[in-house]
Amino acid sequence: MAAAVRLAGRCLALTLVIGLVASASATAAVSGTVLAWGVGGNGELGNGAKPNGSDVPVSVSLPPGVTVKSIASGELDSYAVLSNGRVMVWGVGTLGNGKITEETDVPVEVSGLSGVIAISAEGNHTLALRENGTVVAWGNNTSGQVGSGSSELYIYTPVAVKGLSEVTAISAGQFDSMALLKDGKVMAWGGNYSGELGDGTQTERYVPVEVKGLTNVTAIATGWEDSLAAREDGTVMVWGNNLEGQLGIGTHKGPEKCNNGDACSTVPVEVSGLGGVVAVATSLDDSMALRENGSVADWGINIAGDLGDAIDRSRPLNGHLWSVFSWGRWTEGAN
Repeated sequence: MAAAVRLAGRCLALTLVIGLVASASATAAVSGTVLAWGVGGNGELGNGAKPNGSDVPVSVSLPPGVTVKSIASGELDSYAVLSNGRVMVWGVGTLGNGKITEETDVPVEVSGLSGVIAISAEGNHTLALRENGTVVAWGNNTSGQVGSGSSELYIYTPVAVKGLSEVTAISAGQFDSMALLKDGKVMAWGGNYSGELGDGTQTERYVPVEVKGLTNVTAIATGWEDSLAAREDGTVMVWGNNLEGQLGIGTHKGPEKCNNGDACSTVPVEVSGLGGVVAVATSLDDSMALRENGSVADWGINIAGDLGDAIDRSRPLNGHLWSVFSWGRWTEGAN
């Protein structure tokens, strides 16, 4: 059995999958080989070469004898979490080794990390969840998305996210970050231009704050300027930018108007007509939800056929997955 994660124009694939975790970073528990294909000019393929790209899978050059538990992908960097809790990285960007633009075309170990069980990367910053329920982060911090309380623009090596414990899932967005706690509540920090932190404000937060009114959350995802949370009852809450209908509430004209002039919601609102949801994901201006019956609903902008048809939608469109969280790869079902 194999599963794929597709982000930032390339794909990572895992073979011999023994279990899947449908979280914000779409990670998979594996015992096998990591393959990559797509863009490769900055070492993204991790095979020791820098071709323009590859349209067939190539093996990532991981050290002999390592066992990969999960993978994640950021802007131009990719990660493998090993069974020993350490993390390998390749590509260019937030490598966590003390340099802002270091590049490597073969995997190298992230400095000082141990006990890691999950990684999430986006917007040139990276989060790592440890087995003790704490989170460390590094990379771009222009909006406080590292969450250490520091106002430094870039954090070069992993540091602890302030005040977090009992975390079960993480999600890195373009300018913000989120963590799901054991008690079903959600914490967020970083950029808040369209209310994507869900705290009722548009104020940047350099340390985590609680998302308002959320309980019994089972899965989270944050993207460009909107965020999602699936709840125990199978419903989905969403907040942030709504310029392209990405809140899924049936309109792109509200419920609030943020300082940038865009329609938005600074607190969570329920996505219209969704039930039975077990996982969520979000991209630039569209979002999707995976139901327990294997079907998928998607909504928001539809520039590249992301929604499975040719229509922008402010309400969810039903469909069926062709592959695991691979954007735009499902057939349209009944609305």
